[in-house]
Amino acid sequence: MAFPIVKGMRAIEFGQAGESRESLNALVLDAHKRATAGHFERDYQDHGEPLEHVGERLAMLNSAGEHVATLRVTKAEVVPFAQVSDELAVAEGEGDFTGDEFRAGYSKDWVAMGYSCTETTPVATVYFDLVEDLRPAHRNTLANFEVAHLTRAGRVESVHQGLVALTAPNGVLLDSIGDSSLQIFPRSAVKPIQVVAMLRAGLNLAGAELAICAGSHQGTANHTGLVQQILTGVGLADSALQCPPAWPGNAAARKLADSETRLAFNCSGKHAGFLATCVAAGWSIENYLDPEHPLQVLVKQVLEEYSGEKVELSTIDGCGAPLHTLSVAGLARSIGRVASSNPVIAEAMIQNAWAVGGEDSPDTLVMREGLVAKLGAEGVFVVGLPSGHGVAVKIADGSLRAAPLVALKMLAKHNLIAAQVYERLLAALAVNSMGGNQVIGQLVAL
Repeated sequence: MAFPIVKGMRAIEFGQAGESRESLNALVLDAHKRATAGHFERDYQDHGEPLEHVGERLAMLNSAGEHVATLRVTKAEVVPFAQVSDELAVAEGEGDFTGDEFRAGYSKDWVAMGYSCTETTPVATVYFDLVEDLRPAHRNTLANFEVAHLTRAGRVESVHQGLVALTAPNGVLLDSIGDSSLQIFPRSAVKPIQVVAMLRAGLNLAGAELAICAGSHQGTANHTGLVQQILTGVGLADSALQCPPAWPGNAAARKLADSETRLAFNCSGKHAGFLATCVAAGWSIENYLDPEHPLQVLVKQVLEEYSGEKVELSTIDGCGAPLHTLSVAGLARSIGRVASSNPVIAEAMIQNAWAVGGEDSPDTLVMREGLVAKLGAEGVFVVGLPSGHGVAVKIADGSLRAAPLVALKMLAKHNLIAAQVYERLLAALAVNSMGGNQVIGQLVAL
């Protein structure tokens, strides 16, 4: 029969159900087994199944048909039985160390099963990595799920692990890597949802002014001037801002700066938006960051509404504003809803992408292609589509460099981004391993 499909992946079932399968699965989960082999005619061709391909993800099932791990194919080829290598025998992890030992065992088994077995019998050889361990003891953690790696000279030099979620326009989870129900600190990735609350409370901004309310800007003169413009428009000075003072994030702007200022803090646009909202609603501005302030209560309500879940934990973000946890799936759901049901916000961010980040920040680069995007500290990145699809990524080690590539790979996997757009963004966001002046590797989303 054809391979079962689990969460959009072909399933892989080692051995026969029962003790055989569980022992083979244990070898995979304990990193002893990294390859398998099959009778190509009987296991593939008779069922109309193609050979696995490099990069394909496979759902490993246990004897009860449960998805217990996700594997990623690293190499797949069909070879004559007589040419099965020592490498394959060892990688199978089942006690064989040479091709001859492999052939002795498999020929006996295949003949007993009525399969043809000659020197020319085609054998499917598949090598794989373990990218998700879904056993209960390994769930609810950030760091069991490989999502990207950096190569150098064809060898993996470093690895990023994390969580990914893709949601449909109706909020249903379409695909994920890791436990997407795990609540994380979304950091600045929630700013577009915070702007939804601001508008509901009466904020009257548009264009670049609205965009920077959702931004994590670089502190250039254009950025700080825009924040000052918002404050002046509601009769306030920059002393009303309660974010910490900071140096500009932009290198050129920092050289020109004499001192740290609140205007230069990357979240000052959001804080200016908070203040302008309070003025419009007739709320106090002195305590606008208090979790019990009407604006912050509304922000939390909107976050729960858009994510479709309850906040588990609230704390304080780096800018001093309340910070609430959301699941990775809830975050994806939220950005999809912002992109599809809030055209004023989406258009402001896309048309003024420079105000959201900087000329070369990853969310700005993505927005120049017409997609709503926002980065967050500690490796968080979200993308929302006009269709209502949303994707959210959390990198376990806090590095941002892999997050946008992983988000885009998920969209490309489901044909939710045009091929030419995907290729342009891959080029713009490339992280290369350099050997002198030569590119000898790169960061790759898996």
